[in-house]
Amino acid sequence: MKNTLVAIDFGTSGTIYAYAFHDSKKNIKVGKYNTKDDKFPTEIILNDKYEIKKFGKECKRYKLTKEFQKENNYYFADIKMKLYENKTEITSINGNLTLNIVLKF
Repeated sequence: MKNTLVAIDFGTSGTIYAYAFHDSKKNIKVGKYNTKDDKFPTEIILNDKYEIKKFGKECKRYKLTKEFQKENNYYFADIKMKLYENKTEITSINGNLTLNIVLKF
């Protein structure tokens, strides 16, 4: 598994992210994710390779599809609220994966 550095801006009504793999720090990706909106609902679906499958508004629609049910996906929602509760781990809604959260200011 690659080490990845992720920066997330949790806003009141939306979120935006950027990430870079440690082996290519010069290649930083900023999340526009196929939309003209700058921010998205704080939801994310990762595939079984821990790659972003869906982000923001697309998550709710995708989790209702047969494809989502067939594949081994990890669906995370309400991430900002978990941070308010002082949690350092966030478990996917389907309970298959736990992420450790490290906050740096």
